[in-house]
Amino acid sequence: MGPNYKLNESELNYKFTITPSDTTSAEILNLKNKIESAKKSPTLAQELAELANLYISEAKKSGLSEYYNEAERLANQSLKLGPKEKSARSADLTLVKVLSARHQFSEALVKLEKISINSRNSPEIVYLRAIVHLALSEFSEALDDVNVLIKVKPDISSATLKALVLGQLGQDDLAFYYFKKALQLEDIGEQGQSVLTRAQFAQFLIKKGEYNQALHLCDSGLKIIPTNSYLKLVKAQAFNSQKKYLEAYDLLSKAFAESKEPTYLLNMLFSLKLLKRDSDFKVLSEQVLKIYEKEAEQNSYGHLLDLASVYYILNEFKKAEQTVILDQRNRSNLRGNLILAKALIKLKQTEQARDVLESQIAMGSTDVSLFYLMMDILEGENNKKLRDLYFQRTVKNNSNFNSELLFNIP
Repeated sequence: MGPNYKLNESELNYKFTITPSDTTSAEILNLKNKIESAKKSPTLAQELAELANLYISEAKKSGLSEYYNEAERLANQSLKLGPKEKSARSADLTLVKVLSARHQFSEALVKLEKISINSRNSPEIVYLRAIVHLALSEFSEALDDVNVLIKVKPDISSATLKALVLGQLGQDDLAFYYFKKALQLEDIGEQGQSVLTRAQFAQFLIKKGEYNQALHLCDSGLKIIPTNSYLKLVKAQAFNSQKKYLEAYDLLSKAFAESKEPTYLLNMLFSLKLLKRDSDFKVLSEQVLKIYEKEAEQNSYGHLLDLASVYYILNEFKKAEQTVILDQRNRSNLRGNLILAKALIKLKQTEQARDVLESQIAMGSTDVSLFYLMMDILEGENNKKLRDLYFQRTVKNNSNFNSELLFNIP
């Protein structure tokens, strides 16, 4: 049996008073009113840059892409008013965050390098650079940045980021330690990051088979921001892992009704597949396919992997493969490689699938999905010794793994 990742109840609870007022929304309203009443103010560029950054905070809290669109519009408006150094830097950093949200990571890194010529090691620059390196699977570079960051700014954001990088490198015990440290470092006024940390920690715990722990984390986050859709998505993932497919579907339906974001529709489609509700699945799949094909045409918010997922669940395995390969022009990551490997297995291209899985495992990943897929390939090769090795790694990393998810949905 593998290690247990257990949390005390006190480690799940937000440590500060939660007020019913939404401070970010109030700040946005006040700043918008100020800008509206003084359109020719000499500080207008700075105020627009500040407002753009507030919309980024609102996007992190809610998980809604519309706030990134508004942040981008305001940042560009600020930059057009003149190259005031402070406002221009703030607006440019906002645009980096928008590019990252859209999964345009290479463009984000180029823009970040231009901004950081004179301030390469400022905490905000280092943080954003680490996020981009992590997204691009450049883990050693991300770890270098986050090690610098956590020394100069040891807070919930930097500790969470270090946990994420360590988790990608397969250093799960250290990742667990830094997730807990992040919760210990959270401070008043950081509700958005506190919720994000809980969601990402919960996803880590789901991969380790600690489904109840993950649900507790999600519930503690929803006490902080009840409307956060990302937490509901992660909670639905925990329900799916427990084979509570109807509970997952109901929660995702609620998240979609609140957010109108297509990712919740996609995950509702997964739940319908698992529930074997064929007629509902057919109707929704047609809607979801149209949405994601349009999103992919517009290169909006990194939806290529979502589109690959749609193709996979519709048994269009060649299209799924081609779409992942298109996404990999930008970056290669675990999710994309899992979809690619499963599509290749369905296409009976097991040697290519094995290459994809082995390269991901060689990077240090301990995701049990990789080991299960390797066992599936090795069974066909009648390689019992190596298959047993991967079985042991599976049990060590997640003895509660629901393989029904792996072979039914991407």
